[in-house]
Amino acid sequence: MSLLDDVSIVVTPNGYKAGELYAVIPVPTLGTEELTCGNFECAVPTDYWNNGEWVISGGVATLTAATGTAYISQGIGLDAAKTYEVTVDVIALSGTPLYIRHGAITSAPWSTLGVHTEYITGSSGTFYIRANSGGSATIDNISVKEVLVASADMDVTRATAATRVDEDGLVNYAEVIGGELVTDGEFPSNTNWNESNAACEIIGGKAVWTSAPNSTGFTGINLNNAICEIGKTYKITYTIDSITEGGLRIRFPDFGTQFNSSGTYPLTVTNTLTATSTNIYFQGLGTTTASISNVSVKEVDRDNVPRIDYTGGGCPHILAEPQRTNLVLNSEPTTNEGAAANITYESFSWAIGFDNCVVFGDNSVARYWYGSSVTSGTEYTLSAYILMDDNSEPVVSNDISSGDFSLNIGNAIGGGTINASVSMGNNIWRVSKTKVSTQTTSNNGVLKYTTQSSKGFKVVGYQMEVGSYPTSYIPTTGSTVTRNQDIFTRDGIGSLINSTEGVLFIEMARQEGDTSAGIISLNNGTASQTVALYYFSTGTIYFDIISSSPTVSGGVGGFNTYNFNKIALKYKSGDIALWVNGVEVLTRTNAISLTGLNKISFDYGSGALPFFGKVKQLQVYNTALTDAQLTSLTT
Repeated sequence: MSLLDDVSIVVTPNGYKAGELYAVIPVPTLGTEELTCGNFECAVPTDYWNNGEWVISGGVATLTAATGTAYISQGIGLDAAKTYEVTVDVIALSGTPLYIRHGAITSAPWSTLGVHTEYITGSSGTFYIRANSGGSATIDNISVKEVLVASADMDVTRATAATRVDEDGLVNYAEVIGGELVTDGEFPSNTNWNESNAACEIIGGKAVWTSAPNSTGFTGINLNNAICEIGKTYKITYTIDSITEGGLRIRFPDFGTQFNSSGTYPLTVTNTLTATSTNIYFQGLGTTTASISNVSVKEVDRDNVPRIDYTGGGCPHILAEPQRTNLVLNSEPTTNEGAAANITYESFSWAIGFDNCVVFGDNSVARYWYGSSVTSGTEYTLSAYILMDDNSEPVVSNDISSGDFSLNIGNAIGGGTINASVSMGNNIWRVSKTKVSTQTTSNNGVLKYTTQSSKGFKVVGYQMEVGSYPTSYIPTTGSTVTRNQDIFTRDGIGSLINSTEGVLFIEMARQEGDTSAGIISLNNGTASQTVALYYFSTGTIYFDIISSSPTVSGGVGGFNTYNFNKIALKYKSGDIALWVNGVEVLTRTNAISLTGLNKISFDYGSGALPFFGKVKQLQVYNTALTDAQLTSLTT
């Protein structure tokens, strides 16, 4: 019998979107639409909708300054024994959250735009979308469908951008890029563009500046409609085909870098204007003779995007990390920002995605770069990316008489832990050191002494964070930046989890240096009914089964938990077994009585003891597998 005959959930580093990591199995299936005229485009929408203060027009429902709790509703009866998926496209929202209300069910409030999805239990009576007094909103495409086969897609919450190492070995943001927003970005005509004057014209598929003077007015082109919204992030690319005098820059919403040479220039910005939208301008600077083409603008989602990480090469993994803040103000410095001596700054194209670096030369002059501040008594980790001039692996030392350089935390060279260097490929290494600072000082950074190696090297991607190990790179440009904790959960999937018997299988590894007891579990939304796997200490794999009967726990040591281990926990009353890497390592014959398992989460079920680390695969089986099957699964 194939393992796939019994598997009910498979989550791997597969497809994703902002806020969601897709499961491979099962394929979700929905029933027919329960609402009528959910898109508000039928001949007489009010035949189906009780709209109250809402106005239905033009295929949307709009509420303006509600005088009380304002409902738009439709009478539908739903089976109380079934689960339903509800989706609502929130187009505009101000001064109030929106809620679903059906019978005794009230959803969590929505306070953001976009398509919102909720899962509700059926109830008789009326289905409502509700807004509070004083609020305004516009909604569309309301749908209610029975969940025939539940999705096991993981909900991902982080609410900040975060980086990962992609399949090409580049350190970049995990992001989802939307469709093209510019019409006529290749300039087939000037229909969608405004030319400021005859000095800048659209000719032959290009915007052309011909000896355009630097006048007091605007010299250039701009879109004739605002396509971007406040608070969103956009990726803008354009090609400077030629430039023989002057310079060009983009304004969106503020002035961007001036370019004086040909090339393709990407720009990623967050629109922070107070207006509801903004335009995009290209400007000539000085007397300008130049041309541009291939203008592209696409929205970029980075918040809540799951990180599929390829660090180390090979197959990817899901990356989950705690909240951390990079205390270095400029992680990719281009000028001397404080205490520094005998170093230079250079534009340098790194194979892993950086554009600049700090250069430590190979002569005998003492050199150092300091950045950020630390507080006495607090544990910090300092990290950076290093490329040695001779392409060797860097040797980090606490001894000023050996090694290639030192990492300094708290104005003291010695002490602390020099963590293992991580190869990024292309002879680039990420180095780090962890230490409890003994001083409150800003003297923290990279040092090279005359008595150490004469090798030169380049450094970029400085990061100083509170914590006992380095986490993924957090770019900064002028201020500290915080990356929030990754949270992975999926609830409402009781139909996919057998509370009587089954197997929880995970291939996982903890972050190098992390000793926390992070848990991945099947649970009922609390820690009172839980099937959990975790790394209890540096080398111990542990499990808990918490049920109506006494808790059953156990653990086995001797494993390298910083490497990936394939771990399976079989749970069945009187038949409990822990398997690791093809071997049964522990058994229990305790009675258990689990009920109501309906959630997967990277924690104990209650949010406690969150798992931080790497996951290659997570599977749930709704039967207690045989020894032969467990051997195959974990080998």
